[in-house]
Amino acid sequence: MSPGHVAPLQAVLVDRPLVWRILLVVGGSWMMALASWISAPMYPVPMTMQSFFVMTFAGIAGARLAAAIVLTWLAQAALGAPFLADGAAVFNDFERRGGDRFGCYSHARRKFFYAIASDPRGMVGVRLINDLFEIERAHVAGGAEKRLAARQERSAPVLENLLAWCRGLLEDSSVAPRSLLAKASRYVLNQEPRLRRFLVNGRVPIHNNLVELQMRHFAVGRKNWLFYGSEHGAEVGSTWLTLVLSARMHGLHVETYLRELFRVLPSWPKSRILELAPHAWAATRLRLDAGQLAVEYGTLVIPPRAAG
Repeated sequence: MSPGHVAPLQAVLVDRPLVWRILLVVGGSWMMALASWISAPMYPVPMTMQSFFVMTFAGIAGARLAAAIVLTWLAQAALGAPFLADGAAVFNDFERRGGDRFGCYSHARRKFFYAIASDPRGMVGVRLINDLFEIERAHVAGGAEKRLAARQERSAPVLENLLAWCRGLLEDSSVAPRSLLAKASRYVLNQEPRLRRFLVNGRVPIHNNLVELQMRHFAVGRKNWLFYGSEHGAEVGSTWLTLVLSARMHGLHVETYLRELFRVLPSWPKSRILELAPHAWAATRLRLDAGQLAVEYGTLVIPPRAAG
């Protein structure tokens, strides 16, 4: 974190003491969320894993949205990464502090999709945004530079057509100002600066679907769990679920990974704990003795730290 962040950080901690409570919940899972961010399986997603991580734990701990803002800002300040989110006002403080916020096209498309039932013209918005997604799919395996070049050449004109179409709808007297179609159009126009950001950074995706998918486990689960029983229970449950979902995202067999993790943890140096995180486990496992790893207990030779 740079010296310029020290004063605002102190103000945040003083003004919002609830952040201490949330930091305790988040602390046990920070490394796993960071590990998932370091090597996202699709292509680098600089800030979305942090946003998932911060908002999820803030919700489970029963925190106010202000605490979620604080933690989101702390993560961005520490990592210096862009932030991808929808248009929720809860993230506005992040921008006021100079954060680089990107817009999500899935949220924009969803609003036009809901508008179709009352006005078929919503299909146009869905189609235009689908065109952007098709361009992204064609370059998902390419590097950031190639993806950025394709966005500037092919996606930029599509975005301009979308914005012009939205402006036209709001000027059309046949579109009721409070209709779903008008609201969807206003959303896109209000988010225009954020939705344009993908044209200057090839690393950041145009959606946060991966984050939303992972958060769904918590959203559905909390209806079934209802209560964790205690704040400590929320901390433990959240830590485990983060670990399990991170392992799944990195293509690991969760049960096997956890069994082998328990085998290794008692002997493993705490200073090298990130080598056991889901994103690094495949490489770490290759350096372990397969025979020693297969038995439940006994001698386990810890390999030296990997070069580089």
